[in-house]
Amino acid sequence: MSVKEHIAQFLHNKNFLAYMESNVDGQFVDWQITIVFYTALHLIHALAAKKKKNIGAEHKSVNANIDPNNPHAIMPLQQDIYASYKNLYENSRNARYKCWVTNPHPILLQSTLKDCKTFLQKIEADCKSQGIKV
Repeated sequence: MSVKEHIAQFLHNKNFLAYMESNVDGQFVDWQITIVFYTALHLIHALAAKKKKNIGAEHKSVNANIDPNNPHAIMPLQQDIYASYKNLYENSRNARYKCWVTNPHPILLQSTLKDCKTFLQKIEADCKSQGIKV
């Protein structure tokens, strides 16, 4: 996919997140966390497309190819940006597969969502600093 296509999907996901926040009154936070992750993932793919780097399509490949601690990474991110990505990845997996509908407590879920949005902001700022226009 092209930079343009990934940016279009990033914007689509971001708009969907805004819609969810405005219309579901604190429900479906697990899915909101998942939306935040995929929003960030499309930014990272846009950056890879801009740099003409194939970081892969599956999570395992992407994770390996952006990991600054991997000497074979195709497009290593800065350590703090990678940490933000990994936090989003883990929170998204936990939200989807660890039954976060009932556990953890709703206040903790809201706090996790807030943290995830901060991670997304860091990734977005980094991508913008590298020439990604959103």
